[in-house]
Amino acid sequence: MRVNKIVGMDVVDNEGEPIGKVSDIYIDEQEGSVKGIGISLDHDMFYYDEGLVTFDQIDNISDNVILGTKIVTE
Repeated sequence: MRVNKIVGMDVVDNEGEPIGKVSDIYIDEQEGSVKGIGISLDHDMFYYDEGLVTFDQIDNISDNVILGTKIVTE
C-alpha cells in the first residue's frame, strides 16, 4: 500500500472505536523502515493533539488502520 493512501485514513482501536486520522508516517532513515504513524486524535469532532503509534501496535491496515489495543483519547 502506498503512503499517500494511508495518510488521512481513519484509525480505530481494537474495540472498533474511532480515535482519529493518520496524520503522518515516521520513517527510521538509518534502518529504512517504518517506525510508526502519527495520529490526529479525535476529541468531540475536533482534531487536535498528536499521538504516535509504533508499527507493532498496528493490527491491520485495510479500509482503515486497526490498532491491536484500546486507546483512550479523553
